[in-house]
Amino acid sequence: MWPGMRQLGGGEPQVNERPHRPHDIRGRDLIFVAAHCRTGWVSWRLPDRFGIVYPVTGIFASAAVTTPDSLARLLGRSRARLLLHTAEPVSTSGLAAATDMPLGTVGSHLRILLDAGLLQRRRSGREVLYWWTDSAHALVSAQAEGPGGVSDLRLVRGSRWPGYGRSRR
Repeated sequence: MWPGMRQLGGGEPQVNERPHRPHDIRGRDLIFVAAHCRTGWVSWRLPDRFGIVYPVTGIFASAAVTTPDSLARLLGRSRARLLLHTAEPVSTSGLAAATDMPLGTVGSHLRILLDAGLLQRRRSGREVLYWWTDSAHALVSAQAEGPGGVSDLRLVRGSRWPGYGRSRR
C-alpha cells in the first residue's frame, strides 16, 4: 500500500514504523478506501472502526502522455493535457489527480472543452465521466500525425471501455 506498511507475524498489520501502542482490531470493522491521493493514511473511530486509505493505481500509474506542441498552441497547454487524459472515461477528480491541477481549474477547462464539442459526459453513480467525441478523436489524431505529435496514439486512446469512446448521436 505504501512504504512502511507491512504484515507482521500473526496477521497483524503494521501501518507505519512509529512506536505507537498497537490496537487489536480483531472483531472490529476495517475498511479499505481507494482515493486519488499520493500517499495513504489511517483513520479510526475508537473503539470499533478502522480504515486504511490508499492511493489509486492503474490508469494514473501509466506512462506520461506528451502533449503535441501544435495541440497546446491551439487549445492551451492545460486544456490540451486534459483533452489527452480524457481519451478514456474519467471523472473530474480523477483528472485533477492525474494532472496535478486544482479541481476548480479542471472543472472550468472541462466546461470549455464540453461547450466546444470535444467532450461528452455521463453520470456514473456519484461521478460524472468525461470522454472524447468524434471531433476530439479527429483533432488529436490529426495532431498526432503532424510534426511534434504523439508518437503512439494507443497510449492516448485505448479500448478498455468499448462504446464509450464514440459520440452518442
